Amino acid sequence: MSTDTSQNQAAGSADHLNDCLGSTTAQIVLYIANRPVLSSAMHRGEEFSAAELILLNGNHWRKILTIFAKLASPDGDWRAYRDFSLLHQREAICFSDKLVDSATIHLVAGKASWARLGLYMEESQLIKESQLIKESQPIKESQLIKESQPLKGFQPLDAEQRVWIRGNMICTPYFDYRQCPNALIDIVQQRIHDLIDS
Repeated sequence: MSTDTSQNQAAGSADHLNDCLGSTTAQIVLYIANRPVLSSAMHRGEEFSAAELILLNGNHWRKILTIFAKLASPDGDWRAYRDFSLLHQREAICFSDKLVDSATIHLVAGKASWARLGLYMEESQLIKESQLIKESQPIKESQLIKESQPLKGFQPLDAEQRVWIRGNMICTPYFDYRQCPNALIDIVQQRIHDLIDS
């Protein structure tokens, strides 16, 4: 693939940039609530640089890109992957309220994104399920939230119920080091590799 084609594929068209940043043929799409500041070159659909995105947006976006690189990197060298490959061929970050149909894996980061994509159960459905749980067995009120499932049709991927999965959709905490420690990243990364390999 030529450099020009790679750059165009990575940056995408201007329409793609309205809703997504990264490859227009992404396998792995991250859905996140807040948009970064983009350079004028990025707005025009020209070359993308993780370093430039971090420079324009600070530590917050460094964390997002670092966690995304750890999850998406096909090998253990996530630093080089973040700096040179992330969002250029297999990944995109999307800000819309619709899933990218062509993606193999959907990573939905943070409860704001879960809600924006309509993945939460209706409040009345949560209350009804909570009442059924309460009536069927004695439990403490503090256990009620953990016992009821906040996401439609999803199953927890980890014991602490921080990550939820349904098919090729993975709902994670917001991409921040406190909410996504390395142990949790390892669990999600393994699931991503399993989904890609299947």
